[in-house]
Amino acid sequence: MSTPLPQKSVGHRTWIAVRFALFGCVGLYIMLFGLVAFVARVFDDDQHVITWCFSLPLAFVGAFMILYGVGEWGRWGYLLVLLCFPVTLFASLYAYD
Repeated sequence: MSTPLPQKSVGHRTWIAVRFALFGCVGLYIMLFGLVAFVARVFDDDQHVITWCFSLPLAFVGAFMILYGVGEWGRWGYLLVLLCFPVTLFASLYAYD
């Protein structure tokens, strides 16, 4: 016999939705912006973007925000998944260039 899961309150479910929107979605944009700025600065030597020593930590902050936003804080293996998505995207773009 399985025991039924306790019902979550409306306030708790609202907090989960707000946390996902604020940290998960915004963290995704911050991570992608940081990685795009890093690639543009390092590989294209574009002087109009932020420096690589600011853009790379910005990408990691975005990844940590995503972990918190989706409720997976403490599962550090997911960082590899989050950071491999843009890496494979850039690798595929440069493979055809």
